[in-house]
Amino acid sequence: VYPIGPYNVGQYWADLTVQMSNTYGNGRIEPVMSTDFGAWQRSDHWSFIQEAYGSSLFAAESGGFTDVWYHQPGDVWNNEAYDYAVATEAVRAIGAAIAFTQARAFEMPVHGERSFTLLPGHEKNFYMAITGDTSINVSSRWYGGGATYSIFDPAGYLVEEVVFDNVSPWESSLVLEVPTSRQGVYHLSVYNHQGTSVGYEVSWMYDTDIDNNDIPDSEEFWFDVNLFSSDEDSDLLSDAYEMIIGTDWQSADSDQDLLPDKWELDYGLDPLDPTDALDDNDGDTLTNQEEFTYGSNPLLIDSDQDEIPDLWEVENGLNPALDDSAEDPDNDQVTNLEEYRAGTDPNVAEPKPLNYMLYPMILTIGVFALVSGSFFVYRKR
Repeated sequence: VYPIGPYNVGQYWADLTVQMSNTYGNGRIEPVMSTDFGAWQRSDHWSFIQEAYGSSLFAAESGGFTDVWYHQPGDVWNNEAYDYAVATEAVRAIGAAIAFTQARAFEMPVHGERSFTLLPGHEKNFYMAITGDTSINVSSRWYGGGATYSIFDPAGYLVEEVVFDNVSPWESSLVLEVPTSRQGVYHLSVYNHQGTSVGYEVSWMYDTDIDNNDIPDSEEFWFDVNLFSSDEDSDLLSDAYEMIIGTDWQSADSDQDLLPDKWELDYGLDPLDPTDALDDNDGDTLTNQEEFTYGSNPLLIDSDQDEIPDLWEVENGLNPALDDSAEDPDNDQVTNLEEYRAGTDPNVAEPKPLNYMLYPMILTIGVFALVSGSFFVYRKR
């Protein structure tokens, strides 16, 4: 039961539960205007209406019996007269409607998809609560036979229908593009009009305007725009951006994998997947977690482009994020790059070859002998 008022204030939310119940449940929800429900001002929700919660709905069980226990001592959960199957369906539909609304993402129209098989002469229906001007776009592929796709308006009248006698099993293609302006629950019918079982993959897309401001919901943010300038967890990602992408705006590491969300996003990782910390995206045998620890690039084998692989630098205590190829930490007059190419340790001075050591000695002795001989000749004269 919904209050009188603009469609987006009351009836839309009742229609949304119809959409959920008819598409995913048992189809037991029937919207009723408050003026057609005699107990509207006697129901439990009335106090909320009086406190200006104008979008309040009331779920009432219909049937052939009067609830004589309502607000009486017998109004308890284990009363055998109560049909909890109906209540369960209502709660599921309401919960699904809430989840459906909260799942909306910026720049993403409403999107649904299903895969199923239909026997000859059978159909499957999918429901959409439409708030006003939009277009219902239906795409599909099917195999095993033909397909009939139809869109019906809230009154049940056919708006548009297409019939395909041939299969279309490969890429999904647009089969219906139906402009709408009337508010209410439309439904898409998929019908197997041929004599064999047919498999279908169907998707549909449309936009809504829940606040009735003539701006599609997909083009609006569903939160305070001031959140674009706040950063609760100081991770250099605005709170608004984190809400959009689904990360925890109160934690700098949403998936608790020891990799900051900002770092993961910068390198194309998933800040909501804790397992990617152990991945090795560049194949250099360093995990993403190790790359973060050492300050290297998880997408490059040689982060600093100094011709020395990150792994070798890490194993030898060098900095994979800084070009240290020309340095000589062991002072053996051999650079790190030369040590890498030679397969030697850049932290241990290499012993000099014997001939390398003898040559300066021979040169020194020769010079000494030459000087001594010259002196002798001079003295003799």
